[in-house]
Amino acid sequence: MKTIANIGITGGIGSGKSFVCKILAQKGIRIYYADVRAKELLENDPNLVTQVKNLLGEKSYSENGLANRNYIASQVFSNQDTLNKLNAIIHPATIQDFEQWKQLVPPEYPWNFQCKEAAILFESGTDKGLDAVVCVAAPEEIRIQRVEQRDGLTRQQILDRMQKQLPESDRIARSQYILHNDGTQNIADQVNQLISQLQTRFGS
Repeated sequence: MKTIANIGITGGIGSGKSFVCKILAQKGIRIYYADVRAKELLENDPNLVTQVKNLLGEKSYSENGLANRNYIASQVFSNQDTLNKLNAIIHPATIQDFEQWKQLVPPEYPWNFQCKEAAILFESGTDKGLDAVVCVAAPEEIRIQRVEQRDGLTRQQILDRMQKQLPESDRIARSQYILHNDGTQNIADQVNQLISQLQTRFGS
């Protein structure tokens, strides 16, 4: 049985990492969406639900069991200690979930690698154990404009979120592959080149 490499895909808010993952997924490459799975586990993992309620109170969930995301955000946004405690609950659960996911490779899977998309890959320490990391990079001003158009957030709200993430220079320095999504280079061409490089590097 061939070995499948695990590749991290990260980037700051508005960088376009989700678009990059969409291109990869269209080519049949497996993608583990860590942020999406964390939200699902927040509602579907009984142990995790209990821990969150113990930390933030019963208001963290509605009567039908859905996470009260606005309330949770309000409790952690301006309180770094509470945010750290919440992350200490969620991150181990997503790490375990990813460990299970990456073993479920279909026998006919044609690629030599699969990917894990995570916004705070380095911040959470979940880059550990990956075979390589790809950073999707773009200048701050372009990222702000994208998020303003996409999410309708104010400039200050976007800057506040950016400040909770690693500086772009740090992400780039810690990544092995960089995709420049600033409009000066075709991103699809860069993704195709990345695929070729990863296939060659991790070929069986």
